[in-house]
Amino acid sequence: MTVFSNTAKDCFEENCALIDQTQDPVGWNLNNGLFNLANAIAGLENDLRSLSHEVGNLEQDLSS
Repeated sequence: MTVFSNTAKDCFEENCALIDQTQDPVGWNLNNGLFNLANAIAGLENDLRSLSHEVGNLEQDLSS
């Protein structure tokens, strides 16, 4: 996970904790949605890092 996605997740999570869901449902939903989006991006980053590592291992195995 990059620093950017981690920071985004933290900020949106903090915003959700500060916003009253019943008083400002639009603001809460927006920040909750953005938190979930940042979380999904972090997961994709981890998957990409893993795939990149696997490709590196395959390239090394093929060149041996």
